[in-house]
Amino acid sequence: MRKLTLLPDQVNQADVTAIYEAGWDDTALSHAVLVCASFNFMNRWVDGLGIEADPAVARRAGEMLHQKGYTAVIELLDHARIRSLPVGATGEAKSVSS
Repeated sequence: MRKLTLLPDQVNQADVTAIYEAGWDDTALSHAVLVCASFNFMNRWVDGLGIEADPAVARRAGEMLHQKGYTAVIELLDHARIRSLPVGATGEAKSVSS
């Protein structure tokens, strides 16, 4: 991922072959590349706009990731989405993960 981040134009078939030889499959490789690209995008967007995180919020986010992995992000998005959804016929909003 370091090479993909720092020298993306230099990633070549030998790099991909080494990943497959390490036991990764197409899905794992695709997910890793997408996560890398997403982090690169977000970092450049935030840095480019000069956004600074509140240290307490960053610390709490790190704790959540450590405890629950990315499930915590999905739960957070679900919670935010549910608060913004109109109430359905049953009186409850639907979760985005259901």
